[in-house]
Amino acid sequence: MLRKLVARGSIAPNDAEGVFESLLGVEARVVGSGRETVRRGMELATRLGQSDTFDSTGYAIAERLGAEFWVSDRRFANAAATARLPNIRFIP
Repeated sequence: MLRKLVARGSIAPNDAEGVFESLLGVEARVVGSGRETVRRGMELATRLGQSDTFDSTGYAIAERLGAEFWVSDRRFANAAATARLPNIRFIP
């Protein structure tokens, strides 16, 4: 995502590097998706008219965990808003 923002000119390369360094310090937990989550991702992608399941599966994982889903894909965010999916934050 940072590379995309730099490529679009939305963030300066030095700022992106600072964000990247900050992210390296964040403790992360790997969460397995499982069959039902992958099915939910496919269902959401179909419902939202998405050509892939990347964001919809990410949303399905966040949904399962009761967490907010942050996304930089405007098309996904708009489709999710139209479908009134909760807990989505668009990052321009």
